[in-house]
Amino acid sequence: MCDWKFGALCGLFGTGTKAEGCLCDSKLLPAPQSEEEKARTLCDVGNELQGQGKIQESIPFYLKAIILDPNLVEAHYNLGSASQILGKNQEALIHYKRTLAVCPEHPLANYNIGYILHEDGCLQEALQYLEKASSLEPNDLDIQINLGNVLRELGDMPQAIECYTKALKIDRTCVLTYYNLGNAFHDCGEIDEAIRAFKKATELDNGYVDAYFNLGIAYQAKNDFHKALRCYEECATIDPTFQEAFEAINMLKAYNLG
Repeated sequence: MCDWKFGALCGLFGTGTKAEGCLCDSKLLPAPQSEEEKARTLCDVGNELQGQGKIQESIPFYLKAIILDPNLVEAHYNLGSASQILGKNQEALIHYKRTLAVCPEHPLANYNIGYILHEDGCLQEALQYLEKASSLEPNDLDIQINLGNVLRELGDMPQAIECYTKALKIDRTCVLTYYNLGNAFHDCGEIDEAIRAFKKATELDNGYVDAYFNLGIAYQAKNDFHKALRCYEECATIDPTFQEAFEAINMLKAYNLG
C-alpha cells in the first residue's frame, strides 16, 4: 500500500553540484526547501535503503523526516515496517499507532497492528484492528485469512468460515485458505466439508504435509481408517521427521489396517 518513491541522494547533505553560470544569479540557485519537502526527501532515502534491504540504516532517515514533518504518514508507517522486519514488534506497534493517529483509515497500519496483537495472543484487540482493515480493504487476501484465523481462535467458526470463503473469492488457488477452511469446518464438526477443503489443499500442493495429516484426522473422525492411514503414510513420505505421522501409522496398524 505504501508508495515507494526512491529519492535522489545528491544535495541531501548540502553538497550538491554547482550550477553553471554566475552564482549571484538567483535564477540559478536551487529553491529553498520547506520543512515538508526536506522530510519528503529524507523519507525517500529511507524508502530506498529499506528497498535495498538496509533496514537498520533506513531508520534514522524516517526519524529525521518525522521531526521535520510529524504528519508524514509514510514515514511513520515505514518506520513501523522497518521495526517489524527487525523483530522489534513493540516498537513497530508504537509507530503503526502513530500512523493511525495521523491517518486512521490506513489499511496496512490497521492490519499490521492486528497481526502483531494476534501473535502476542491479544485476540480481542487484534480482532478490532483486523475488522477495520477488512472494512477498508475487503478484497485483500491476507487480511481475510488472518481475520478468519483470529475469529477461529476466538471460537466464532461461522464468521471464520465466512472470511475464508471471501478469501477464496479473491484467490481460488490459495492453498493456505483451503487448509484454514478445513480446520474451521473440522472444529465445528462439518467433517465432510473439512475433507473437501483439505483434499483441495493437497491437490494444489502435493507436498503440504500438514494438510495431509489433518485430512487423515478428518477421515479418522469418519471411521474411514484405511484412507486415514494412506494420508499419514503420505505425510511420512513427504517428511520422514514428522513423528506424529509415524505415531498415527503405528496406532492404525495396531488395528491390522496395514
